[in-house]
Amino acid sequence: MKAITLIKDNLRVSLGSIRSNMLRSVLTMLIIAFGIMALVGILTAIDSIKSTITTQFATMGANTFSIESRSMFVNMDDNHRRRKNNPYISYRQAKEFKERFSFPATVSIFTYASGTAIVKYKSERTHPNITVVGADENYLLTAGYEVVKGRNISYQDVQMNRNVVL
Repeated sequence: MKAITLIKDNLRVSLGSIRSNMLRSVLTMLIIAFGIMALVGILTAIDSIKSTITTQFATMGANTFSIESRSMFVNMDDNHRRRKNNPYISYRQAKEFKERFSFPATVSIFTYASGTAIVKYKSERTHPNITVVGADENYLLTAGYEVVKGRNISYQDVQMNRNVVL
């Protein structure tokens, strides 16, 4: 019985203290609520960013890569630059690499045909800034693209040298 009386007295004193310092009580509650809201917001933002990055890496594939030949600039002293031309990788060499590569990964063969092209089909034309890429069936996977409408280029399309546009 004494315990119940003690709890009632403590509640009465607490509520009286809150009533007498109403502004301080409201401000304290608002600060606590704002802090919890900020914490939840930050944790949600972190989870969202983590999910987005994970999804983007998953679309590229964890074990995929593509090889392309490029030239490279070598910086020398006094801000002189020298262009180093790496040997050209032929289609035959790239295809041989793709066939021989046995590690569990996806290999894509592609080349940039043009960066400023106009694509025409029957009476329709695109604007003049279309990038044209010659690629195999694995290019979309390794580049991280998805087909919105239609289908991807198939292995048979590549083998039969079919004129396919995506």
